[in-house]
Amino acid sequence: MLNKPGSNAEVGITWLYNQKPDGYSIGFTNLPHLVSNPLMRETNYKVDEFIPLINLVTDPGVIVVKADDDRFPDLESFLKFAEENPGSVTIGNAGIGSDDHIATLMLQDRTGVKFTPVPFTGAAPNRTALLGGHIMASAINASEAVQFVESGQMRILAVMSEKRYPDLPDAPTFKELGYNVVSGSSRGISCVPGTPDEIVHILADAAEKAAENPEFVEKATKAKQPLDIQILDDAQKLVDQYNSSIKELHKKFQW
Repeated sequence: MLNKPGSNAEVGITWLYNQKPDGYSIGFTNLPHLVSNPLMRETNYKVDEFIPLINLVTDPGVIVVKADDDRFPDLESFLKFAEENPGSVTIGNAGIGSDDHIATLMLQDRTGVKFTPVPFTGAAPNRTALLGGHIMASAINASEAVQFVESGQMRILAVMSEKRYPDLPDAPTFKELGYNVVSGSSRGISCVPGTPDEIVHILADAAEKAAENPEFVEKATKAKQPLDIQILDDAQKLVDQYNSSIKELHKKFQW
């Protein structure tokens, strides 16, 4: 196993793209980074040439504030304040082109309220800035918020998913509150472009069996990772959905 971080996952994705299509190299092609990087700059890979094997997790975005921030007891008060003070509400994210950044732009697009996104170099400094009172809110993933909500440090205003997040049952979704905001981070595994169909199906079957293994499911549950198992065509549809949605936002906001 190789860990190749850097440039919003572009280093690892590019490495995978250039391997031999013999089935011996597979890798994580996380969304939205896979599709957002080529919108921001010229990349040495093409999104539509990868072969998604399986999607494992879809971790929805959330908007959080400090638990003791009395200005924002709920989403409506947050949006009202932002509407009355255009651009004054700062929302931290894990970097330009990250799912957190895209979630903030989607929130802005769907509500018509202007925010000021504040990019950091990752999720940890984003959280630290919020808890230190340096920004007014943060866009983070639901799994990252659980421990801070349970410890009384953060309050979730809403979750960007179709249904309520199991580990945060009291947090409403944006859809419940009347806003069509669905965003998150989907993490899956892809094959090298050009891998023969026979090999692809062998790997996909193995990946599906591994994902259904009780030990894997138990560890994912303990880690607050919301499993969203989708194989081959369904995994490709997920990539296509992200690609279409993010391209639409990019046309409007040009980050």
